[in-house]
Amino acid sequence: MAPDAVFLNHRKLLWPVADRASFVRAYRLLAEQVPDLVTVARTVEVQGDVVLQAIDGTGHSPDGGQMQWPILVVAKHRAGRIVRFEGFDVEDAVAARRRFDELAAERPGATRVDNEATRIIARASEVWSSDAPYEALTAFYGEDVESIDRRTVVSAPPRRGHVAVVGDMRVVREMFPSIVARPIATRGERLVLCRTRLMSLDGLELSMLSISELDEVGRFARTVTFEDTDLARALDELDERYCAGEGATPASIARVAGDLVRVFNCRDWVAVEALVASDAVFVNHQVPSWPMHDRESFLVAMRLLVEQVPDVLSVMRTLDVQHDLVLSEMATTGQVPGGGEVAWHYHVVERFVAGRLVRFEHFDLENAASAQARFKELAAEDPRTPFIDNEAVRYVIRATWLWRTGIPHEQLESFYSEHAESIDRRSVVSAPPRRGRAAIASDGKAIGELFPTMTFAPLAVRGERLALARALLTSAEGFELTFLSVWELDASGLWSRTVTFDVTDLVGAVAELEERHRRLAGDAYTNIDRHLADFAAVYSRGDRAAVETFLAPGLMSTDHRHIGYGTLDRDGMLAWFESRSQTALSMTVLNTKIHVTERVSLVAGLVLGATQEGSSYEWCTAMVTVHDEQGRACTVDLFDAEQWADAVAVFHEQVARTDR
Repeated sequence: MAPDAVFLNHRKLLWPVADRASFVRAYRLLAEQVPDLVTVARTVEVQGDVVLQAIDGTGHSPDGGQMQWPILVVAKHRAGRIVRFEGFDVEDAVAARRRFDELAAERPGATRVDNEATRIIARASEVWSSDAPYEALTAFYGEDVESIDRRTVVSAPPRRGHVAVVGDMRVVREMFPSIVARPIATRGERLVLCRTRLMSLDGLELSMLSISELDEVGRFARTVTFEDTDLARALDELDERYCAGEGATPASIARVAGDLVRVFNCRDWVAVEALVASDAVFVNHQVPSWPMHDRESFLVAMRLLVEQVPDVLSVMRTLDVQHDLVLSEMATTGQVPGGGEVAWHYHVVERFVAGRLVRFEHFDLENAASAQARFKELAAEDPRTPFIDNEAVRYVIRATWLWRTGIPHEQLESFYSEHAESIDRRSVVSAPPRRGRAAIASDGKAIGELFPTMTFAPLAVRGERLALARALLTSAEGFELTFLSVWELDASGLWSRTVTFDVTDLVGAVAELEERHRRLAGDAYTNIDRHLADFAAVYSRGDRAAVETFLAPGLMSTDHRHIGYGTLDRDGMLAWFESRSQTALSMTVLNTKIHVTERVSLVAGLVLGATQEGSSYEWCTAMVTVHDEQGRACTVDLFDAEQWADAVAVFHEQVARTDR
């Protein structure tokens, strides 16, 4: 025991114990009165450095009478010594467990998992464990509440409706009048996963995991129960409910963040590697710092952790999503081979692009303020990025990734719209049109059996529902099949249309992408959208006369690239275009991502081609254009891809000057 240990006695029979000296005196006196005293810990529960024990003390007094002392003890340890000791009567199990949870949550810098759902759970638990009438509990439940039991040993049938669910609750409360719900993880304001313990008057305990979900007015709308050991499945359902409801807008980002934790816990290293971009950046703000700075060192660190702690498990306790960013508090726990328990609690800021982790920053638990500040700093960056990324890209890449990790065929069907269609416009080997969810999913299964390795490289996006990608399929024997694909999601976010082209038919694939964009945008499709699509097409054809119609009479173009043409007027631009057309055997301009205001566009572009001598070339650009009312270019500013920040600055300047 530590010299400055604190002792508190919450029992009705008070001991005169306040410090280490008085505690030792009290136990010496007890041993004198009961020479054969034996104490046995019936149950032991550990959270970090805090222990909850149910202890039975038995023995005989000098005159032969049998004596027994049952007690509940909550003790906090530091450096192998007790620094806090609190005793409770066994009848006060709820108070003891609540104190246990409170002390366990007092880790330096810890963020208490807290949202509206945890607060409602706390109030409902207090009412449950009090002498309040049954009717006081019914107000916590919505009219259409449902209860689902996913336990495998002892489970109840699904129950729906206020009368049925509350009726079941009344029966359970009569059997178990005390309840303690300890939050494990939250999502948004309306979801919480708890480890729940029900306690009877005779000491029987029933432990389980439970997800509670609130409705719009803060009443319980849904509860789902799992075995106490089924944490992975409970976390999966917690994430899925969040993505289907309150977190629907950032769902694709929330899902991939959860996927990364999930496959780490499954030790599926191939799946982990597939979720981390090759050029991902890792920054470790922890002290001492892990040697992580790139993808390879991150993957090595993860494998080393599992070697040292074979049963290590990570839990995303909290989740905050903004744009393509995630802020979470992680709890990673396990046991080293020697039997000691280890636990790490820390904060993570992550950025995901096109379904892959591209940035990972690690913070100590007590450095929560810095993690939050970094998250806000990154979230405040201009959302206009050059990344070829949207909902369609994230959706299809995740579906492919899930298929590679062994998703059942029936689950794969759920990614497709009921009226999905697949159209093959390849010229050499093509398939007939296919329509309907089952038919397309069946084709996907057959293709997957022939080509177990699939990769997709996004080339361009339009809005959130359209994407163009280059596909590479590889058989077990090493045979490769490449093609271009235009993907489309329906209004509900399901995969609804795929059109396939020869890998050499980029012009045809881009034309399909632009045409579908026109249709989906409807009245929102502007003259600028039309100008950008048509200009890229005529530029790629080398049609000087057509290019001229897209340039306003007073055009001025400034090239900020490291090797550029300087500043040209309209005639200079046309002359430059002619010279490029004469030296190039072919040239294709692809607008990979477009940001548009009323009069100004910011475009990330890709230029591909070949010279007369047979050399191929490819470069990425950024372009800011001010358009007139007909959509023609009045001013153009060109940048190299790595000058994107400069392009964004000019874009904002032009918007401030033009869009008034």
